Amino acid sequence: MSGPPSGGGPSATTDGPLSGRRDCREGAPVGGNEAGSVAIVALALGVVVVLAGLAAFDVGLLAAARARAQTAADLAALAALTTTGEPAVSSATTIAQANGAELLGCACSSGEAVVTVGRQVVIPPTGLQVLLRARARAVLPHDRRWGFGRLVVVGV
Repeated sequence: MSGPPSGGGPSATTDGPLSGRRDCREGAPVGGNEAGSVAIVALALGVVVVLAGLAAFDVGLLAAARARAQTAADLAALAALTTTGEPAVSSATTIAQANGAELLGCACSSGEAVVTVGRQVVIPPTGLQVLLRARARAVLPHDRRWGFGRLVVVGV
């Protein structure tokens, strides 16, 4: 029982399963003008994934640099209260620079130090420079039960 299928339409057995089917537009074969569209969608998706990866990398870089700046600020505030024989600002500057930051401000007294540091970060793909700031406060309590000379870091 081989022969053309019933239904009165064109035969689908000539060259392949789609050779007899026709699109509703001017007799074009189905899928004839969509060649390569999957490659374009895949390329666009790849670009989106790469850009998302770069953005995630930049956010991670900034978060790590911010943590390093905060560490430099904490240590500089503690150094400003430590008695080493040199001025508090000088001690804070030395410690901030040793931790890769620059001392931007120091309000130091004998019992309290509020330090602001800055750290330059370069965003790799664009070369954009960002200044991250961090602030820390260290307090030397005057309460007798703590004893003098013990430092307490208070988050600001």
